[in-house]
Amino acid sequence: MNIKDIAKLANVSIATVSRAINGTAYVSPKTKEKIDEIIKENGYKPNLLAREFVKNKSNTIGVMLPRIDLATFSLAVQGISNYLKNKGYSIILINTQSNVEDELGYFDFLEKKRVEGLIYFATEVTDQHIDALKKVKYPVVFLGQSNKKLNLPCVKYDHFNAARSVVNYLIENGHRRIACLSVKYTNYEFSKLRKEGYISALMEHNIEIDESIICDGDWEMTSTVENVKEIMKNSENKPTAFFAVSYRKAMATMYSLIEEGYKIPEDFSVVGIDECEESRYYSPSLTTASFDNYSAGEKAAELMLNTIENKTIIDKEILINYKLSIRKSASKI
Repeated sequence: MNIKDIAKLANVSIATVSRAINGTAYVSPKTKEKIDEIIKENGYKPNLLAREFVKNKSNTIGVMLPRIDLATFSLAVQGISNYLKNKGYSIILINTQSNVEDELGYFDFLEKKRVEGLIYFATEVTDQHIDALKKVKYPVVFLGQSNKKLNLPCVKYDHFNAARSVVNYLIENGHRRIACLSVKYTNYEFSKLRKEGYISALMEHNIEIDESIICDGDWEMTSTVENVKEIMKNSENKPTAFFAVSYRKAMATMYSLIEEGYKIPEDFSVVGIDECEESRYYSPSLTTASFDNYSAGEKAAELMLNTIENKTIIDKEILINYKLSIRKSASKI
């Protein structure tokens, strides 16, 4: 069945059926009810693409993230997807696998797909990214960090104070030799802020910054295991605790120490940032400062729709606070 058949059964013009389906002009309630009944009885499904062109509106939001396999990202995507679904929107999900060149190409791809906007899990924001984002014709909301050069709406996390808080917890429990497993950063705002939070906590308590127990590696668990071994091997005065800038690096740290025959927290305390469900049930369970990623996704979606609909945006920059969860991986010395 097509739109001509519906018009014939309803004894109206094709234009009237089109207006009733797309809501582009007035159709009497009686006529619309008749058309809706015929559509329901015959299982007719309107061509969504045609409707998009009629309304000049796709009701689709692009969501671009560097990795889909991380719990922090997937929870945020759930928040975005569920919020937008309830508002009549769908998403196009793009997993860039942290490939910068691919990422830059997707900005143009999304424009061709006629998205209403983009929620962008920004990690490394280079000058190329900034140039590309200045050219896009759809609104963009950053999720995870801000970018002052672009001044775009964003939902960001309190990375600095989350790190500072969890390191302070170690210090309050008597630790003075606290190793840091960080990440090399250029444009990674969040890794920079987490390391700065670690340094700030030490400085507040007049604790010397010892570069021999600070390792700037990458985000992967395998390399973190090697970084822990390196710290343990090269430090004349071993640390009593380890601070990792992510939950995955913290779990890899515990694995590495346990493999070497140490006990946690009896021999070393370990803390991290963020968490996944597994980190709560890992033995020992991880002490961490974490964020409500699902809520962050919802807020990013709400900010996006407010931007699209030209509503007054009270908070163009939304800050997600952390929660300190004290578990069994850290103790007093």
